[in-house]
Amino acid sequence: MNEVEKRELAAKVPYWFHSYDFGDGLTIEGHKSLDKLVQEWDLLKLPNLTGKTVLDINTWDGWFAQRAERAGAKRVVGLDWYMWSMDQTEHVKYYLQNKAAGTIPEPYHAMPYFRPAELPGKIGFDTARRINSSRVEEVVGDFATMTLDPLRNQFDVVLYLGTLYHMADPLGNLRRLYEVTAPGGLAVIETQATAIAGLEGVPLCENYGPLHSYNADSSNWWSPNAIALRQMLLAVGFDTAEITVGPPPEPIATISKRDALRALLRTALGKLVATSLVQPSIRPYRAYAHARRSAEKTTRPNPVPAP
Repeated sequence: MNEVEKRELAAKVPYWFHSYDFGDGLTIEGHKSLDKLVQEWDLLKLPNLTGKTVLDINTWDGWFAQRAERAGAKRVVGLDWYMWSMDQTEHVKYYLQNKAAGTIPEPYHAMPYFRPAELPGKIGFDTARRINSSRVEEVVGDFATMTLDPLRNQFDVVLYLGTLYHMADPLGNLRRLYEVTAPGGLAVIETQATAIAGLEGVPLCENYGPLHSYNADSSNWWSPNAIALRQMLLAVGFDTAEITVGPPPEPIATISKRDALRALLRTALGKLVATSLVQPSIRPYRAYAHARRSAEKTTRPNPVPAP
């Protein structure tokens, strides 16, 4: 495919979420920059993918799937349905209108631009795959509800990126993540997370619904802290779970000279109040985790009752 043909194909995609460098001087600037994507790839801390099978859940435009292919994976599958079902131009317009107005959007799957029979949002994935002559396979399905039989126990490495906090049932979806990971395989999770100073050792999840307070996005539900994420992964059957990227360091608290003087005076007078001048902070961040499935166990060893 020559440069002109590449440009003509790429121009037919109304909205790119992932950026792409297609060669021949053609770079597509999507919602996520190439620099950001490369940084996120590095944060995954993946093992050598040569000869491995890889599943990219909720692949969208397929950048991570194609990157795994270039890293030597022998088979890569990109799975999506929700983002592929949306007309992305209309979706972004609707989301930004609500954000500007300070209102919570209706569930996106209830909007007229959600058209699963047509899959208007799949054009970026298809186009990038065609331009790059990629061998990434496609699976159209809602990972949260679809039958897993064709995927069960199949993949050495499973990417579950930017998805968990969108799930109303996070534990149930992690259970399904375990099922598609091959015995001895690795699941890599990246998600919105919460750090609460002083409660790092207590498993907690921040709930965004039904007000969807995080980013005014009606698809946002849960944000675990690091220990909750690890414990959920172990609860669904993974043999080991490691937080590979945790919360950033707590910022150094500072108080004004005036507040410091007041504190000293209260102490001297024996009237220091019980509350601190600096309250514990709640900090959102992106967590990364590696969950390893035992090579010896072919079924989920720690049964969590199905819903």
